[in-house]
Amino acid sequence: MSPLLITAAVLLVLIALAHSYLGERFLIGPLLKDPNVVIFKRAPLTKNILRFAWHITTVAWWGMAAAILDMQGANGKNLLSMYAYIITFVVTGVMILAWTKGKHVAWIVFFAIAGCLFAAA
Repeated sequence: MSPLLITAAVLLVLIALAHSYLGERFLIGPLLKDPNVVIFKRAPLTKNILRFAWHITTVAWWGMAAAILDMQGANGKNLLSMYAYIITFVVTGVMILAWTKGKHVAWIVFFAIAGCLFAAA
């Protein structure tokens, strides 16, 4: 197995863990304690939707990490999937970089993941 694919998958698992833990601790948890967070006048449902939507990202990234580890099939690499992931992680990095003006460092990790995948392709 390619060390670059392993590195990309490990980075993705780690950023997913950080996203879930730090997001819950410093963003979602405090936000949901605010009694004024109400959408459609259904506070409990709204809070549950915000929480599961946040953590579904973590689950999706774990699934992507597993798929990355499986990218070397019988005929070498699945380049279409590889390039789809590269584009996804570059766009993710660009969005984070642009929207936070570089203050949120996750863009570095997403560019590193994309770089590992590009080099492995």
